Parts: sequence; C-alpha cells; structure tokens
Amino acid sequence: MTDPVRAQTVDMEITKHCAYSLPGVALTLGRQNWHCLKNTYETLAADVQWKVRRTLAFSIHELAVILGDKLTAADLVPIFNGFLKDLDEVRIGVLKHLYDFLKLLHADIRRDISTNCRSSSPLTTQELEVSLRIGRAGVNPDLALYNPRDI
Repeated sequence: MTDPVRAQTVDMEITKHCAYSLPGVALTLGRQNWHCLKNTYETLAADVQWKVRRTLAFSIHELAVILGDKLTAADLVPIFNGFLKDLDEVRIGVLKHLYDFLKLLHADIRRDISTNCRSSSPLTTQELEVSLRIGRAGVNPDLALYNPRDI
C-alpha cells in the first residue's frame, strides 16, 4: 500500500480493503505506533475512489477512539473536515457518526468544526443539529456537546 500506483496494478479493490482494515491494524499496533500508519491513512483519505474515502469516513470515529484526543486533533480533524466537503456518499459517513467523533474532541476544537461547517462546508446548520440530536438521543441524552449558543 506504500505505492498506490503499484497496488492498483495488483488488485483494483486493494485500497478499499486497506481502508476497511485500517482501524483494526491501528488497534493492534496501538496509538504509540500511529506514525507507522499515518501516511497510509492520509494516502487512502485522498484516494480518487470515493468508495475508499467513504469507508474511512464511516470509521474515522473508531480510529479517533484508538488514537486519543491529541492525535485525533492533529491528524484526523483535517481529514474529517475534508470528508465533510466531499461527495454526499462520503459525507454521510462522517454525518452518521458525527456525535461519536465530536464527543472525543475538546470543546474549542468542536467549536472550530462547527464554525467551519457553517462558513465553508456544504453541511447545513440543520444537518449538524439533527446529527447531534440523533447522537445524543442514541448515546447519552444528558450529554450536550455544544452550548446552545454555539450552534
């Protein structure tokens, strides 16, 4: 997977398989070895095939749990923001698990993401509010990620 062009000549689906398996590999290696996977993850996140990016978008919240808040803020938030601006097929992955991802971040980073969503992303404020409500209802109804004035 280190050479995407070469990998494509072997198997057209290999990048999708790598994207699907990456959270499990990250869990096995642990956050202390994230540096070994970071470049591969970034390469997959920029893949031309939307199915590869979609696979990563649906699992980015799981990877955030493995990496912890500091690595997530540094390495995953920029990719997360890119997924929010991607095709609808990719965006649905981060929207479905928006609450799960945001709850792992510090409040100031959540506010930055909310501001970015409102200003530059095709994600509407209504979509953001609905995703957060669904997440709160399904995970913990007493947990509020945002102050009402932040939304």
